[in-house]
Amino acid sequence: MLWQHDPNKPIGVWDEVSEDTRGLRVKGRVITETEAGREAMALVRAGAINGLSIGYRTKMTQRGTDGARIITEAELWEVSLVTFPMNEQATITDVKRLTCQADVARLLKSSGLPNRAAEKIASGGWPALRGDELTESETKNIAALLTRAASNLKG
Repeated sequence: MLWQHDPNKPIGVWDEVSEDTRGLRVKGRVITETEAGREAMALVRAGAINGLSIGYRTKMTQRGTDGARIITEAELWEVSLVTFPMNEQATITDVKRLTCQADVARLLKSSGLPNRAAEKIASGGWPALRGDELTESETKNIAALLTRAASNLKG
């Protein structure tokens, strides 16, 4: 995942790349631990950026009946977040909002996790709860909530 087709500005990774009836479908993550990723995500969230564009190498073409060049095979190099996509239908359709510690804590609390446990997990992960006296039932409930939260993020 590049920013504006700049090979010096990788901003994330594509976890899924596939073709469907509408065309190319990609699903990925912007890496907000980088400066470029944080800036890109802020612009996407604000609605200033919502375009996608591909970088590719043409491998095979043919001519249409009207003389137009038709690309029949291409090698996909990259997919970029861009200001102005060549194809106006190439857009970001969904943005997950779970990108910082406060978002994680909010999700865990809204799933029913006690505030104290949610804050600890958000700040230090599951190991942050070590040493707390949790009952077996509490541990199972926390594990179920985390599993449910994780599956919501994948969907």
